[in-house]
Amino acid sequence: MTSLRDSGEDLVPRKPPDIDRARFLTGLSADLDIGQREDSLTALLLVDIKNFRHLNRRFGYRVGDSILAHVHSCLKENIKKASIVSRLGDDLFAVVVPDMQSLRLLPVAASKVQQILAQPLRCQGQEIRLECYVGVSVAPLHANAGEAMLIHAERSLEKARQEPDGRFVAEGTGDKESLNEWKLRDELNRAIGAGELVLYYQPKVSLQNFKPVACEALMRWNSAKLGNVRPDIFIPIAETSGLITDLTEWAILTLPREAAHIQYNNTLLNVSLNLSPKDLVSGNLQATLESALNIWEMPSENITLEITESSLMDNPELCFEMMEELKSFGFKISIDDFGTGYSSMSYFKMVPANEIKIDKCFVSNLVNDRDDQIIVRAIIAIAHHFGMSVVAEGVEDMETLEVLMKMKCDYAQGYHFSKPLPGAEFRQWLDTYNMIKYFSPPKRPKRAANS
Repeated sequence: MTSLRDSGEDLVPRKPPDIDRARFLTGLSADLDIGQREDSLTALLLVDIKNFRHLNRRFGYRVGDSILAHVHSCLKENIKKASIVSRLGDDLFAVVVPDMQSLRLLPVAASKVQQILAQPLRCQGQEIRLECYVGVSVAPLHANAGEAMLIHAERSLEKARQEPDGRFVAEGTGDKESLNEWKLRDELNRAIGAGELVLYYQPKVSLQNFKPVACEALMRWNSAKLGNVRPDIFIPIAETSGLITDLTEWAILTLPREAAHIQYNNTLLNVSLNLSPKDLVSGNLQATLESALNIWEMPSENITLEITESSLMDNPELCFEMMEELKSFGFKISIDDFGTGYSSMSYFKMVPANEIKIDKCFVSNLVNDRDDQIIVRAIIAIAHHFGMSVVAEGVEDMETLEVLMKMKCDYAQGYHFSKPLPGAEFRQWLDTYNMIKYFSPPKRPKRAANS
């Protein structure tokens, strides 16, 4: 059993290798050039340590550094054919294996990496076993350039996180698609500090007093090079590239400044902010939130943190633990897109949420679809039983509002009230809000007079 302790009581400090992506890409490109000349296969393996931030919190950063150094040395010593073993991120390592004899050896190599790191460690008197995800790509099947190889391996790694054994061998896709995605990531990384990101706001209206009581902050990207990039394009790329925590930090630092001016009838609106599960386990979320709110003297009770239901299921216990901690500091928790993920009766008992947002797929045809009516009515009743309020998303007409009010839904959000608006336009919408406009019953056709 490997130990991170010497014969005494103090930890042996071990510095992890530096992160140097540029140097790694230079070395990988050199190996790829040799592979092309010799018509041989070059494999790239990306190794991501599972729940590393949890280990940092549990044992401290000194131990975390020692674990990273241990991982680096284990990979270097045990994968004899590797030409490069490099650290690319906090807990992300890359291994390059030139002159691979057969594609059939790829899953063998991935499995070997997992076995190497699974050897038990003794740390602070406790035995731990490291687990990892492995993503792979191979030249020339997937690409012939260093950056494109890295893109394919990152895609493979993302799929590995969804596999029970954490191993996945990527299929080939077009180089053009990969390079376009790489450029998009580069542009998004630049956009964070270039003033190209902006928050839009969409109102959430009470179905009890018909007043706007809250709003949701939604990120938009107007790129100088690419124009307006849709969120359904750049958010998934931010998730897979690790930029999502940077985007969230930008939103947290921006939101309180703008939210301090979002009022209806001289009352501040509660503002919702979308989070990724990666934000919940980043270790920096709570400190960033508290710092931003202190700067703008805004109470935590005025912020609701929204987490998509389906995304919680990768690591529900850890996510629920972090949600409980955030609730204890006064933040409200909302489960977004409810009904599209895990949804079960036991879910209501486990999830530490104040609010549930019913996905628009159940709302858009609520007037005419009896099955949707049964589902929505049941969600509202059970959520109320467990003390949670309910928001219906995707409300686009008065008829749907009438049905939701009969079902005693608490709030509604959708284009019937407003599309997402930039801050200044949203404040103008609040200033001119008139409930009669949105809650007047639809006009019925006049019946012909009797002859």
